[in-house]
Amino acid sequence: MRWRARTIVQLHRARRARRPQVKRGPLGSCTLRMVSSLVRVALAGVLVNAACARHAVPSVAPTDCSFAVASDATRFDADSLRALAGEYNLIQVAWQPAPPTVTRGRLHLEVPDSQWREVPCGFRRVRRDLIGWYRPADPSPNQWHAIISSHDPAHPGAVVQGSVLRIGMHCVLDGGGDNFTITAVSARGFWGYWETDMGIAVVMDTATHRILPDATGFFCALREESH
Repeated sequence: MRWRARTIVQLHRARRARRPQVKRGPLGSCTLRMVSSLVRVALAGVLVNAACARHAVPSVAPTDCSFAVASDATRFDADSLRALAGEYNLIQVAWQPAPPTVTRGRLHLEVPDSQWREVPCGFRRVRRDLIGWYRPADPSPNQWHAIISSHDPAHPGAVVQGSVLRIGMHCVLDGGGDNFTITAVSARGFWGYWETDMGIAVVMDTATHRILPDATGFFCALREESH
């Protein structure tokens, strides 16, 4: 029995040694440290899809918004939120659903005055660290663009609460928007990952009646140089 127990333990350890290890890089990216090329063929697809599906690097990543953050970037600090006020070129890279896409626009952020810093949201009040608006590079006159480009401090197009920037509708259950989680900052701007929040709604392919996954990817907000 002791020999059998030792054999089982040895087999278990051997199997663990052959497993590829998932290593997370900048912005949650995933790479595989493979021990065996045969294991790579057998397991890489499953492990990458399960552990890193949301972190695969799109082939369309532009040069001005690479997957790696700037070399002078530091970890996001909530105490420096006011320093994020300013004008930015916002670049969104979507890695799901396929195919990968890149969208651009101009983002404005400012510190709200005391009247608009804490506002009612249902049965509670929420604090807004920064407010602003967003204008896509290729705007078209419709209701959605009117919402995200709103300069109204009561209903701004963009709101920053802690480490999350939201562009879209606020304090609603069935409203849409994009949530940008800030993971790195520098004097040049800020970086992180984003995902679409549809509330209680879903997006469906009308041809196949298949519910599509929420859009997600990474982003760069590059500060505009003052003239």
